[in-house]
Formats: sequence, C-alpha cells, structure tokens
Amino acid sequence: MVLFFALALTAQAPNLIENGDFHRPWAENWRGFEASSPNVAIVPTTASSFSHAIRIQSNPGTNSSPWDVQFGQIIQKPVAKGDVIYFKAWMRSPDRMPVGFVYELNQPPHEKTIYEQVKPTSEWKQYRFAAKALNSYPAGGSEAKFFLGYAKGTVEIAQIRVENHGPGDPGKFDQTIDYWGGATHNEDWKKAAFERIEKYRKADVTINVVDSAGRPVTNASIKLEMKRHSFRFGTAVVAGRINGNSSEDVKYRQVLEDNFNTAVFENDMKWYDETGNGMRAALQAMPWLEQRGFETRGHNLVWGTWRYLPKGLADKPVAEIWQKIQDHVKDYVGQTKSRVYTWDVVNEAVTETELWDKIGWDKFAEVHKLAKQIDPKLKITYNDYNMSNPAQAGTGHRNRALERAKFLIDKGAPLDILGDQAHMGKPFTPIPDVLAAWDQMAKLGRPIEITEFDLNVPSEEAHAPYTLDYLIAAFSHPSIESFLMWGFWEKAHWLPSGAMYRADWTPRQAAKDWKEWVYNKWWTRASLKTGATDSVKTRGFLGYYQADATVGSKKGVATFRLRNGVTNSVEIVVK
Repeated sequence: MVLFFALALTAQAPNLIENGDFHRPWAENWRGFEASSPNVAIVPTTASSFSHAIRIQSNPGTNSSPWDVQFGQIIQKPVAKGDVIYFKAWMRSPDRMPVGFVYELNQPPHEKTIYEQVKPTSEWKQYRFAAKALNSYPAGGSEAKFFLGYAKGTVEIAQIRVENHGPGDPGKFDQTIDYWGGATHNEDWKKAAFERIEKYRKADVTINVVDSAGRPVTNASIKLEMKRHSFRFGTAVVAGRINGNSSEDVKYRQVLEDNFNTAVFENDMKWYDETGNGMRAALQAMPWLEQRGFETRGHNLVWGTWRYLPKGLADKPVAEIWQKIQDHVKDYVGQTKSRVYTWDVVNEAVTETELWDKIGWDKFAEVHKLAKQIDPKLKITYNDYNMSNPAQAGTGHRNRALERAKFLIDKGAPLDILGDQAHMGKPFTPIPDVLAAWDQMAKLGRPIEITEFDLNVPSEEAHAPYTLDYLIAAFSHPSIESFLMWGFWEKAHWLPSGAMYRADWTPRQAAKDWKEWVYNKWWTRASLKTGATDSVKTRGFLGYYQADATVGSKKGVATFRLRNGVTNSVEIVVK
C-alpha cells in the first residue's frame, strides 16, 4: 500500500531536474564540482526501464572528503520549507563504490535535507530517499548532487528524479534506507568495552568509621550515594531558555538539570557580531548552571570563515583584523575566566580557512597561545567534525584535523583537548571503526571530548540503539573525558530528528536509555556495614559521593571524590 501511494504521487509530482535520463549531453544540465574532476561519459544500457546512463570514474586524492568529487545539478525551481523532496536514481557499480545522495542549500553552510550513502552492487538497483525541505529555497537556491569522493571506482547512474511532492509525510514514501550502508555489524565489541569501563571508570574505596575520639567503630551501617559523575555528560544549551520565564523555559531547565552535568552554549558565545548580546545572555545564564554544579565549555572563540565572523571584518587590513581578533579573545576569555573549563579556541580549521589564509597560519597558533596567557588554567581545545564517522566521510578529514593539531604542537601552542564533534548519520559507522578513530586521535597524547553529538535519524528503531552504542563506546575509551549532546529538545535543536525529547517533551527511547545508563547502570548506590571491623571496602563509578554512617543513635557523614589511580580512603566520624 505504501509503495502504491508513493507511485501514485510520483506521477503527479513535478520533477525538479532536467535531463535525468541522459538522452542529451550531460553537460547541458549537470556539472562536476570542486577541484577533482571525474571522468564522465554517457553510455547505453540494456536495462528495461531506461536506455542511457552516466558512467563516472572517481579517483579521489589521499585524504579527500566525500564532496571533493561530486556530480550534480542546481535546481531551477523554488522549493518551500516542509515540501517533501523525493530523490530517486538507478545505480550499479562493479567496484561497490560508495555514493552519497545529497539535496542541499547550494551555498554555505550547505544544510542538507537529504544526505544518504549507498554502496551499489554490479546489478542495477533503484535507490529512493524522501525528506522534508529544511528551509524554503528560491529558484537556483538548492541543488541535487552525488558525492563521489569516498573511494576510487566506477559507478553508473540512470533515471534520476528529484520530485517535489509538496507538504506531506516522508515516512509514507517507499525508501531504500540501509542504516549500515552495506557494512556488516555486530556487538562483539561490547564485552571488551564493558571491561574497559570497569577498569577505567571505577575505583575501589575504603570507608572507615570512628568516634569523636578517633576510636574504631564496628557494626556501623553506611549509606553510600553518588552525587555527580566525574565524567562529563552534557549538552548544548540556549541561554534564552535558561533565562526565560515561559512554561517551556521552566520545563527546559528541569529536563536539563535532570539529565546533564555539563553545558555548552550552542550559539550565544560565538563571535557573529560585535554587539556582545549573545555573550551577555550566556553570562546571565551561568549562575543558574553554576548553582547546580554544571561545568561549562566555551564555544567558540574564532571560526576561520568570514560568514561566522563580524560583518565587514574581511575587508579590513590584515593588521586590523589581527588586532580585532586579539581584542575579542582577551575580552571573551577574560569575561569567562574561571567560569568555563575549556574554550574551543578555533573551530573547524580543516575547511574554514579563509581567515588564516589571509592573515597567516602563524596566527592560528598565536591565538591559542593568547587564550592560555589570559587564563593559564584554561584548557585549550581544537574542535572539528568528521573525526569518528568514516562510513559517512572517510578518514581524510580526520587526518587533516590531526595535522592541524600537530601544527599547533609544533609551533609551541597549547593544546589540551581534541574535540570530536560527532555529528553522526547514515550510514552508521561500525563501533569498532569509531573506537579505531579515537585510538588514532589518542596517539597525539591529548584527552578527547565528544563535543556535539547528534544522530539525525527519525526512526526510533535505529536512533536509540546506535546512540546508546556510541555512548557506551565513548564511556569505555580511556582517552575520552566528556560526552556532550548538541541539544536535547526537538524545539531547540538544529536537527529535530536528532533530539532526545520530542516537541511535547515526551522522551524518545534514546532519552530513556540515557537516564538508565548514566544515572542507574553507571551510578553507584550502596548499603554497607562495617561488621566486626571499623572499615568496609567497595567499588564505585568515579565521581562525587556522600557517605552516611549510623551506629545506634550516633550518626556521621562524609563527602569525597572517588578517583582512579590513587588510594581512596574515607573516614566518617559518628557523634
């Protein structure tokens, strides 16, 4: 019935592209983008449904990104926000070359309504994907394309259609979603992961009970309660929601406090302009976070692209640009000194290079040094994307990001943390490959933070299990110190399908899993008894604790932090 419905709509829906059957020369409508130009030719086929195909030979360079080789067409018709875009094409590839289906805004930041990866076989198969347009696009404002820079190989593509079905539900369309992109996956990795969690995320503690004279007290009952993880479980937040008074704002703060111990302001601290309004809102929100024991990340001081810097900065002389950057860093780091534990000093320096190309890459290192000079206790983070999702993006971006990090080290710039944004999507990267990516990052000798995790998948059956697997893997890796979601609520999330809470605040399964694992399975509560001695030993997750002891009418309490790699001993005095 779903297939019939989709086919019925297809006959009526306007096709947004021209020459998708390749009956005319491909260059009339299609183009190859970026520096690498694939070999392209129209070839005849013996398929029953179509007579021509485009054959593309892709030969991406070392450390290429998927989009470094692409083939596509600008859409010459307007599209309204919420319209269902249905992208279809037949493909085959004797090399099983990965291909990305993309429908996106055709200018930075290239927001993607559709981004799906397939791995065609040598047999013809039609691939179909549907999604709601993220925004309205004028004629010429969006494009349909194929990313071909994943690997070397040959692919043939035929009968391409990009249809606009108007407002509707993408879930009613027949789609060929393969969450794993043809890769095999299993849970063999979990046994070792749980063993690492036991080793790296827990520690032993000895609790001694004495009276006010320091004499041992036997047969004491002890209630041990964890109060906070040492590991940072956090989320991006919106200052306006923390500062606001609406019923939604109140609920936002409640869910935030119930789920997380660390926050990062999604946009408020960014240097979009010189008004400082965002920073003022963030500073207003910080006391609420601090009163509840939150740690806060700073994000971000400098982006290397003009579109995320104050208007007109690009037109200034180099010396003036550098002076403004220094003034900005001194201002923002100074205002947040001792209030944020780290700053993402530079964001995404692999691809966002306009600033550094103009003022000099030596300034890329100098700005990190400057931040540390202003706040010597500040941890300096370099933050980038496509670090742990090679199934989507290959390994090229990660390799180049690590080259940027090594450049900083070689220049004597401080680098305390590597940030993995972890914007994950389809196809899912098998967890062993994720762990291998972190192993490669860890060789730099710096801790890792998961800074912006989300999984843009509406299907509960896919979203929750992979989110949980990724969380378990991160908690198991000894180099990872923090795991932050890039938002948690559908109405305050840049990718609504990536949120853990729906617009009406009902939790998705991923939210339920988060609470169960972070605050139950990975949370220590214990009722202990000293017995015939004055001490008792136990093991718990690393973090902050309160221990209450009772002997008859006498009571005592102690608070402590449970650490790994040290001898943990706590004394409770009962009176």
